[in-house]
Amino acid sequence: MRILGCTFVLGSVFAAMSQAQAPLGVDPPGNLSAGESVSMPSSGSGPATFYLIGPGQVAKRHVQAGENVQIGSTEIATAGNYEAIICTKQECASTSFYVAPNREEKLVFLVHPSRVAVGEPNAISAVVVVMDGFHNLVMEPEGITFRATTNEAVVSSPPQMTRDGIVWTRLNSGLKDGAVEISASVGQLSERRVVQQVAAEPCHLHVSAEQKGGRVMLQTEPVRDCRGNPVPDGTIVTFTKADKLGQSTVDAPIKKGVARTEMGFAGSATISVACGVVAGNDIQLGEAR
Repeated sequence: MRILGCTFVLGSVFAAMSQAQAPLGVDPPGNLSAGESVSMPSSGSGPATFYLIGPGQVAKRHVQAGENVQIGSTEIATAGNYEAIICTKQECASTSFYVAPNREEKLVFLVHPSRVAVGEPNAISAVVVVMDGFHNLVMEPEGITFRATTNEAVVSSPPQMTRDGIVWTRLNSGLKDGAVEISASVGQLSERRVVQQVAAEPCHLHVSAEQKGGRVMLQTEPVRDCRGNPVPDGTIVTFTKADKLGQSTVDAPIKKGVARTEMGFAGSATISVACGVVAGNDIQLGEAR
């Protein structure tokens, strides 16, 4: 019995020495993803204080060295480098670890401009930012498919791989006015934006005049671009009259496809019309009767 008792006492002493000699520290698991709760083993013994320092936040709590430290999902919701520190009254130990972004859950999709002329190469710029559910950039490459949809056709691009969570492309505008839907998708995620395609510069601008006493009535033919698309209402057409009194101009918006105005008339005059950089025909008016 004395031998057994001695053996028991010696075993307890060795166990206590082993526990006392265990170095203080924490051991974070590898392959951590943002927003995942984790149980982090610690070593050492006795009451301790645990600190978690990460991007934009610091956490502190009292723990027992040698037991697992529980870290909640909100404490590592931001991807980046973290430092875990555990301190007793005698010493501190620290270790660093990395929290990777979680899987993609959101696409930030930007398309510019919202209004574009038809027939323009590389006129539409589309940018996609891939993020997880905690607003972290998803750094792993993802294949993004861009698609343009009109009433006449659907055009898709081959998947384009993100780089550091971002991918962009440029698209030609179509040949017909109207709305075009631009979409970006990956897996089950999809976002869409609408771009309004409008007529390009007017083509074959033509004006007619009708003299009524001391006034002349001016009206354009339906204003269209070279592909036959009507120029949007509100586009400004400039009428210019040159006579013996000098030069005068009137800016008139297009309404229902045409622009109209009237100007004073006294004697011979030359009337011209222009829209943007496009000039139309000239009209020569003789002496008023």
